[in-house]
Amino acid sequence: MNQHSQQILEFPELLNWIASYARSTSGQESIARLQPSTAKVPRRQKLYRDFDAVTQLIPEGIPCSNFSLPDLTALNAVDSWIEPDEIIQVRSFITYSAQMYACFNKESLKTFDSIRELHERILPFRELRDEFNKIFDAKDQIKDSASKELASIRPMIRKCEKAIKNRLDYYLKNDKNDIFQDKYITSRNDRFCVPLKRDQKSKLKGIVHDESATGQTIFIEPESIVALGNERAGMLSEERKIILKIIQELCASIRSEIPDLMNAFKSLTLCDQCFAVQAWAEEVKARFPQTGKTFKLINARHPLLFKTLKEQGHEENLVPLNMELPSDLGTLAVTGSNTGGKTLILKTIGLISIMHQSGLPVPLNEFSELPLFEDILADIGDEQSISQNLSTFSAHLKSVSTILKLARKKKSLVLLDELGSGTDPVEGGALGNAILMSLAKSESLTLLTTHIGSIKVFAQEQEGMMNAAVRFNRQSLKPEYILDIGIPGASHAIEIARNHGLPHDILKDAKSFLSDKELKLENVIGKLQKQQSQMQQDAREARNSRDTALKEAASVQEELTTLRRERKDILRQAQREAESILNNARSQVEKVERKLKKHQPEADISDLRKQVIQKRDGLRTALDNNQATPVEPIKDQELKEGDKVWVEKLQSHAKIIKVEKRGKQFLLDADGMQIAVKRSELGTAESVPEVKKPKVKQAKQSYRLTNNVSMEIKLIGMYAEAALRELDTWLSSAYGSNHDQVKVIHGRGSGQLRRAVHKHLASQKYIQRFYCPDLSEDPAGDAVTWVEFKR
Repeated sequence: MNQHSQQILEFPELLNWIASYARSTSGQESIARLQPSTAKVPRRQKLYRDFDAVTQLIPEGIPCSNFSLPDLTALNAVDSWIEPDEIIQVRSFITYSAQMYACFNKESLKTFDSIRELHERILPFRELRDEFNKIFDAKDQIKDSASKELASIRPMIRKCEKAIKNRLDYYLKNDKNDIFQDKYITSRNDRFCVPLKRDQKSKLKGIVHDESATGQTIFIEPESIVALGNERAGMLSEERKIILKIIQELCASIRSEIPDLMNAFKSLTLCDQCFAVQAWAEEVKARFPQTGKTFKLINARHPLLFKTLKEQGHEENLVPLNMELPSDLGTLAVTGSNTGGKTLILKTIGLISIMHQSGLPVPLNEFSELPLFEDILADIGDEQSISQNLSTFSAHLKSVSTILKLARKKKSLVLLDELGSGTDPVEGGALGNAILMSLAKSESLTLLTTHIGSIKVFAQEQEGMMNAAVRFNRQSLKPEYILDIGIPGASHAIEIARNHGLPHDILKDAKSFLSDKELKLENVIGKLQKQQSQMQQDAREARNSRDTALKEAASVQEELTTLRRERKDILRQAQREAESILNNARSQVEKVERKLKKHQPEADISDLRKQVIQKRDGLRTALDNNQATPVEPIKDQELKEGDKVWVEKLQSHAKIIKVEKRGKQFLLDADGMQIAVKRSELGTAESVPEVKKPKVKQAKQSYRLTNNVSMEIKLIGMYAEAALRELDTWLSSAYGSNHDQVKVIHGRGSGQLRRAVHKHLASQKYIQRFYCPDLSEDPAGDAVTWVEFKR
């Protein structure tokens, strides 16, 4: 894309800002080289999105490092080597590569293709790291154990150095004639020396290796240690040869890894780029807009203006840009007052478009939508050139001429600032209209700013063209930086001049020079802006009212759902309590059966048992099929103590015993239970008929038990619910018989039916114990359960 336009729109400056978040020099350089693309979804954007998602899955975070890799081309020759500091640089790099390799989540690598491709080139370099660790210690010093030769010669060097230092210490401690400048041992030209006063040179024979800057001190190696010094020098020379051999072998290993090292370096650089973009986006609250055919900006902000205002502590003063252009629009003329932010709007749109097509996140709402352009062309600002003998007008014409040529060939976004300015307004307007006509013949989208009335009229009359006004507050005489699309904007030059202190008589004269037509146009534009502002205010209020209504409806729905859930819970609890009552009643009946066993006819007992079972099953069915009764809600009628009401969540009637919270809450008595209930949870008592509780008559007949019940029941192939119902009936009969032990045949299967049977048996108070027999006791094993009754 056009490099000149990128400079005008300050894209390089933006990239430098983002690059400052990178940790490595290579990461910073890679960001500075970013360029916009015409791809529908730039590959880079997908990578940034995926990287952001993956890093959220790493709880301990991504390791941070200012990594680098030296130029390894010097290693292409056999037996070549690189400098020690470069070798240490390689060690640091492969350590960081290993850390990055290990930190990525395996599941995320399966999900995100772009990150998996990136990760595949980041290697742990285990063998190379092991070789480095064998040679270097934690402080990057070569270990004695790096080779056998080194392990042999270094102790001898240290022994020799100790002998030399002992001899020199002797000289320093026995300096009775004060011949030394200071009492320390130093090294010059890799030889141990002592600082001797120059005028005492004759007092100590030896080799002078250096002198001080003033010449008052000479650094001398005493004659008595020269032989030891020579011996040490020879061993140091041998040590260097051994170290060189070690380094050459290590460099050979590095040489074999160069392709992988370079690939890892590129991937880690890309990771660092992702880090930087992620950190920058978080700082400015940038998002990825949608790509489409519509130009729709929601809360868009110029990133560099945000940076400036934030540094000044005034970022809250930044007014975001909101605009949506019709899909068939070819030209938008942005008009309005001076200092109204028209040029800033062009720059914001241009820079945001470049960022989007570069794959970068943009400071706007993610529901914004931006089209793709083959080029972005801008003529913004004063580009007059003294060296080229160009005036402001000439510089604009030269730039526009280039834009016209390029826009004919490509679908472009064209940004023209102050079209037609810099010359006579009549001729400038005519020229501006002709330029717009030419651009309208291309596929380009043109956005321009102007103060020239004829261009405003032209844009209002032409098909595919439209005006937009930067809103101006006529009370405060300040721009509001809001774009009203569809109407032209007045320049408000006289009002702004008044605000800047121009004398009243000058303003009065200026107004008198305006024609009636011009004054009328200004007034019409002002009224249009005021009407549109009022319409937008009305629309905002309508939206707010709608949102409030939706929230209230959602709240009511949520409360209704909660009530229904509470009602179901209460019904389930009531069912459990009814089951418990039934079980207790059955237990009592069975006790009576046993007592009267010997005194009543068998037929009477059997009939009574059937009646009990039928009543129990009838109650259970009624509970299972229980549905909430629709009731008429209590509206505005006054409720007082003693009134009867229907409690929805209890599904029963209750009496009010106390009115609370000014009639919004009531304390109720529901069959002896006191409960506090909101008004919204009550219904009218008349809407639900009150069911009279039947009186229970005590049975006066006596009966005796029968022993005609089978000792076993077969439940194989039945669903758990039906099986338990069958089991319950049979157990009641079996318990009332003379059986002490019975058998339940449930089969093996998945074990689900067996577990359900055992759970049911465990809840029965008249059962002593139950168990699955051993194979020696019953060949069926865990396919059956034996049950023993309490007697």
